[in-house]
Amino acid sequence: MRVAFLAGLSSFGFGAHAAPPAGTNSSAATSSAAKPYTLYLGTDISVEWKGKLRPVKSVDGGSFVVEVDGHRETVPTQFVDLKIKLDDALKVAPSGITVSDFKPEQAYTQDQDPNRFYDEAASAGGAGIDAIDAAAAAQRSAQMQGGNTMAAARATPQDASLAAAAVQSSQAMSAANQSLNNALNSYGAGSSFDTMADAASRAAAEADRKLFNAFRLSFEVSSPKPIAKPYMVLVIRRLDDRNDPKSMRQWVYAQELKPIGPGRHTVRLFRAGFPPGYKLVDVQLHLYEGGTELATNIARRNIGITADEAFQFSVVNYVERHKGATTDAVNSKLPIPAHLRSQLSADELSPTYYVKVAKSGLPVGAYLDESCTKPISAPGVSAALMAVRFYPALKDGKPQEAVAPVRL
Repeated sequence: MRVAFLAGLSSFGFGAHAAPPAGTNSSAATSSAAKPYTLYLGTDISVEWKGKLRPVKSVDGGSFVVEVDGHRETVPTQFVDLKIKLDDALKVAPSGITVSDFKPEQAYTQDQDPNRFYDEAASAGGAGIDAIDAAAAAQRSAQMQGGNTMAAARATPQDASLAAAAVQSSQAMSAANQSLNNALNSYGAGSSFDTMADAASRAAAEADRKLFNAFRLSFEVSSPKPIAKPYMVLVIRRLDDRNDPKSMRQWVYAQELKPIGPGRHTVRLFRAGFPPGYKLVDVQLHLYEGGTELATNIARRNIGITADEAFQFSVVNYVERHKGATTDAVNSKLPIPAHLRSQLSADELSPTYYVKVAKSGLPVGAYLDESCTKPISAPGVSAALMAVRFYPALKDGKPQEAVAPVRL
């Protein structure tokens, strides 16, 4: 993709080894360490709202935010008939946002999880333990009470009431022993083993059916520069019937995120409602702020590019957006390097200068007059002007050489 991108710039006057911005070292600009931008395949999102497709500007909670007649409106994503348009587009953005431990997976709701059979068996085992404990406590009580009564009857054999109480105590002890034996037979070690073995068999059989009906995601994200109001959009492709390619469906999910900074921020998501037995085919994660997509290390087809290549890409996009138009050369508003600006006096910053702009948008000369007959002799001013970047002049949509006024 990098070769195709650079080859496509030739019609705009760019070469594969275009000169780096003034004030930079060419070897540093072409090294892997000097690639502060990412070229990647991103996605522009629009939703149909009030009879028109509208670009998504933000996300409020889990709802899209669009503009209608200059006002922002919330579009709930729960609408069954909501139409969402996803347009793939090559994009360039500053690098630095890192997504790690990205783990999308099929999951179960609690009532569908095969492990529920273990929970049921454990619950039954707990009830058995309670029954055995209760029977053992009743046996101990009967033995203690019966032992005391029988000892008193032996000591006073002439007392008929004590003799009758001894008989009742003996019967109570026998009943307590029988209850304990029954509990041990019903809930003893052998029975518990059988219960757990049956649970394991049922859980294995259920797991083999793979009746996943939920989706789980977790990842960590960080950014060297704070992102105040980020949001994520997931694009999930799934097969509702894992054996039928025609059952392919797409699910789009949006969620507002907490601010992202240099520290690791953990994101977790669990959603039910998927058709039992579905198959997860592909999961795309897109991060945005204010409707602008942010570049991440897991973006599709991403490659690192230099600042000069990033500018070249922006020129290609500018020309593409102005097909058939006729325009003057336009200052791209990229900041002039601070070290160049700091060397200029107030008198040097205030005048209007004139720059010859090539079809590529790069400056090729700096002058004091619009006719470009008086070259600028001050080296600091010349260096600052040669660091300015432009969108080229267009005639019927085709880049042209031109002269642009500049105030530093």
